[in-house]
Amino acid sequence: MTVFKFMNNTSISFNETHYEYNGTWSWLPHLNLTGNRGGGVIHQTPQDSSKVPLDDAAWVLTATFIIFTMQSGFGLLEGGCVSIKNETNIMVKNVVDVVLGGITYWMFGYGLSFGTARGSNPLFGWGSFFLNADEDTMGDVYTTFFFQLSFATTATTVVSGAIAESINFSPRLGRYDHSDAPLPMGSPTTAILGMFMLWWGWLGFNCGSTFGIRGHKWKYAARTAVTTIQASIGGGLMGMSISWFKNRQLEIGDVVNSILGALVSITAGCALFTTFEALLVGMVGGAIAVLTMPLVDKIHVDDPVGATSVHGLCGIWAMLAIGLFVKADTLLGMTHGRSGLFRGGGFYLLGIQALACVVVMLWSTSVTFILLKLIDKLMVPIRMSEWEELVGADFAEHGFRRRGAGITRATSVLGFQHHGHDYSTIPVQGDNPCHVSVLQRLEDLQSRRGSTLSGALAQVTRLHAVTRKIKDRFVRKQGAKTEDSLTANFIQDTDENAVESLPSSARSNRRIGTARTSPMSAGAARRAWFVDD
Repeated sequence: MTVFKFMNNTSISFNETHYEYNGTWSWLPHLNLTGNRGGGVIHQTPQDSSKVPLDDAAWVLTATFIIFTMQSGFGLLEGGCVSIKNETNIMVKNVVDVVLGGITYWMFGYGLSFGTARGSNPLFGWGSFFLNADEDTMGDVYTTFFFQLSFATTATTVVSGAIAESINFSPRLGRYDHSDAPLPMGSPTTAILGMFMLWWGWLGFNCGSTFGIRGHKWKYAARTAVTTIQASIGGGLMGMSISWFKNRQLEIGDVVNSILGALVSITAGCALFTTFEALLVGMVGGAIAVLTMPLVDKIHVDDPVGATSVHGLCGIWAMLAIGLFVKADTLLGMTHGRSGLFRGGGFYLLGIQALACVVVMLWSTSVTFILLKLIDKLMVPIRMSEWEELVGADFAEHGFRRRGAGITRATSVLGFQHHGHDYSTIPVQGDNPCHVSVLQRLEDLQSRRGSTLSGALAQVTRLHAVTRKIKDRFVRKQGAKTEDSLTANFIQDTDENAVESLPSSARSNRRIGTARTSPMSAGAARRAWFVDD
C-alpha cells in the first residue's frame, strides 16, 4: 500500500510504499515493516512474516560487522601493552577467542540465552542447541544469533587481556619485587592503533544495541552515537589532564585507558543520557580508569592491560550512572516509567542497578572459577611455567622468536629443552637461514685466509655452484628421504681450495659422506641464528 499523508492528516493510499510529507514540500520514503501507526512506512509483502523487519535487520547486521572489528582492536591494544616476546601470542589468542567462542556459542550459548523449550526458566533458556533455522524463521533467528555472537566473543577477549603473559591473576615473575610502577609497553604505537579501532567498533557496539531503526529506534541510535562520542571526549580530556598534572607529560597508558574507560562507562545508558550527562559520565569513567590502576597494582593484582579498572570498575560505574541520571523514557519505555535519583525518581532504580551488579559479579565469578578449575585439573595448566614466562609465549607456544626480546639470555640460563621439546633450532623472526649460512662461510674464509670480501664472496659463490650439483646428484641417488635428512648428510666441511683444484669431472663425481661435518652443520647454523638479541 502507498499512502500520501499530508499535514492536515489527510492521506491518499496507493500500493507498496508509504510516503510521508516532511514539511518542506518534498516527499521522503520511510520504512515501517510492521505497518503500525507511528512508524510511517510500509514495504512488506504478505509472505514476509519475520519478526525482525528488513530495515532493522540491515541495521543490526551492519553494526555486527563493525563490532567484529573490535577483535582486531583488542588484539592490537593488548599486544601493544605486553612485552614484545608475547605480542604474537596475544593476536593468536584473539583468533582462538573467535574460533572457540563462536563454536561454543553456536552449540550451547544461543540456546542458553534464547531457548524456549521445556526446561527453560528465568535463569537460563533451554533448546535451540546446535542452532539451525528453517526458511520461515531464519531471518529473525540468524540476525539475533550473529549479533549476540559478536558480543560473546568480544567479551571473552577482555578477560583474557587481563591475564595476558601469566594466564591467571597471580603476578608475573618478579613483577612487584622492586616497584609497583607500570611495566613499559611493548609497542605504544600498536596500543594506540588498537584504541582507535575499538573507538570505531564501540559506535557499532552501542548504536547496534537499539536493534533497529524502525519507528522511534532511529532516534535512539542517533542519540547513542552522539553520547558515545561525547563520553569518550570527556574521558580523554580527564585522562590527559590527570596525566599532565601527575607527570607533566601525557602518558600513553593514561590517555588510552581514560578513553576506553569512558566508552565502557557510557555503554549501559548510551541511549538514555543527555549530551551533558554523557560528558559527565565519560569524565568520571576516565578518572576511575586512570586513578584506580595504581591502586590495583598496590594490592598486587597484576593486570597488564588495565582491564580491572577499565572494564570492571568503569563497568560498575556505568550501571550505577543509570540509577543516578536517567529520566523516565516515554518513547519506548526502556526504564518502565522509572527515573534516576537525580531526576526525582528516588533510590529504586539505583538500587536495582546495584543489585544487578552484585548478581552479575557473583554469577560470572562463580562460573568462571569452576570452569577454570576444571580446565586446570583435567586438561592443561592455566598458569604459564617459569620457563615459558621467561622465554615468552611467542617462542614457547608458536616457535616464533624476535630480536630484542632477551630470549637468547633466557635460554642460555634455562636451556632449550622444555616438556621434551627442543627449541634450539628456532630462527630469529625475519632472518633467512640460508643467508646466515653464507655469511658464516664468508667470516670463516676471511678469518682463515685474510682474503678480501670480494675474493671470499667469489669463492663462496663458486663453491655453492659446485656443491649444488653435488647435492642434486646425492638427492637423486638417495631416493625418497626427507629434505632435512639429506641436507644433514650432505653438509660437510669441504675445503674450498680442494674443490677449486678439482677438475670439473672430479668435482661432479666427488664422493659424499667421508669428510667430517661442516662448521655450518645444524649446530653451527643454530649458533649463527642465535646471535645477540
